[in-house]
Amino acid sequence: MTTAINYLNQIRNRDDLIPATSESYNTDLKETWKTTMTGGFSYFSFLKRNGLIASELNIQDYQQLFPIPSSELMANPSMKQNPGYGF
Repeated sequence: MTTAINYLNQIRNRDDLIPATSESYNTDLKETWKTTMTGGFSYFSFLKRNGLIASELNIQDYQQLFPIPSSELMANPSMKQNPGYGF
């Protein structure tokens, strides 16, 4: 964990932010990722990978998967649409 905090603090120090501690690490990492690191679309992946997506975005389980494009479903009849996405 110390190595992770040090890496995070390199970014936070560069941006004149308060350094992360072991107590604030999760909150600081989430905020730094959202605003400084890459943000945007990768923020969804970050939240999902760290088990934070449901609480942060208040979404249902099926919304954690993207729908499979209909062209892919037609090209492969044995493939099924992800749950929650109907035609």
